[in-house]
Amino acid sequence: MLVNGFQPNWIYSPSDIINQFIVLSDINLESISDNDLKVLEEIKLENAKINLDNISVLTKTFGGSNNFWLNLQNQYDEYRGYLKCKSIDPQFSDFKYIISELKSEKFLPSNQLDYLDQVNLKSFYGINEFQTLDSKTVISNILGARLKAIGKYSISDLNLATYIRKVEFEAIKQFGSSEIFWNKDRLLSRIEEIKELTKSRSILKILPELINLLNQCGVALVLAPTLPKTPICGLAKFLKNGKVLIALTPKYNKDYIFWQTLFHELGHLVLHENEMVFCDTDEEVEAESLIEVEAESLIEVEADAFMFDKLLHPISHRDLESYIDLKLIRRSKIDGWKEICKKARELNISPSLLVGNLKKMKLIPYKYYADRHHNIFD
Repeated sequence: MLVNGFQPNWIYSPSDIINQFIVLSDINLESISDNDLKVLEEIKLENAKINLDNISVLTKTFGGSNNFWLNLQNQYDEYRGYLKCKSIDPQFSDFKYIISELKSEKFLPSNQLDYLDQVNLKSFYGINEFQTLDSKTVISNILGARLKAIGKYSISDLNLATYIRKVEFEAIKQFGSSEIFWNKDRLLSRIEEIKELTKSRSILKILPELINLLNQCGVALVLAPTLPKTPICGLAKFLKNGKVLIALTPKYNKDYIFWQTLFHELGHLVLHENEMVFCDTDEEVEAESLIEVEAESLIEVEADAFMFDKLLHPISHRDLESYIDLKLIRRSKIDGWKEICKKARELNISPSLLVGNLKKMKLIPYKYYADRHHNIFD
């Protein structure tokens, strides 16, 4: 998704323009001689510049005067020379892998000039063209002091800031011209509808319906992978336009983690309405009972409590241990699964999600019913 404000998106090489001529003019390339096709191909690949030796092929094929084609090449060369002389910030090379990633995802326009890449990247990050492009400036501009720490995990703040900007642009695109703003009460009134969607075996199939439902509450939902060294399952963020954003990552590619993370982030939005950016991992999966996980902060405990209470309504998560026959589950896999399916129907959630909640609450081992979970992506 290309964003506004890029500099300058109107610079086209003769190669680009010739390709556009071919598309727009619907030219039959079979009618062109082999020699002329070879000349056109060399110009298209930028292996040759437009000059007096090949200009006749262009005027014969596309029309236009000699001066038109020569001026096109001269102006392009002159402007490229001007841009090549423009200064590049000292830390620009640190961002090259990010630029490549953003171009591949169409978040930045394609070009071969470092200066334009630098200006466009600054526009992407929302920093002034005359500010120095460095990690500290980017992180301060996007994260500031509003980021909740992510515990013991090693994380690249720059990659996290880049991810946040990507999903912010996707959120803006998702909302379009909608004038619906974040409404906590409206969201809470739609929780049962969201729970109903957890029963689908395919998250991708119901994702448009889920996004539409959340949009009506002023919530954008973006499912997008992160860059390396960004070990998060999801994040929640209050946007400046009166709307909010939840971004989920397919880190573990499991349906129950998707739903747990979504309801956890909804908990942050409902309970912790401020300007903080909430970035969350799934520590239970990371630990797998082998590593002692650090004590969770109060806001994480509160967000998890919200998740459990909404997913397990009408019972409290504190009553889950007595609500479901855990002895039966441990004694018989088949009878235990029947018990899980029965209770999941009563709670209006999927059996996979109920199993996930039992695991997260450490009521059953992590390995139980692993084959009953569904992948988000095949």
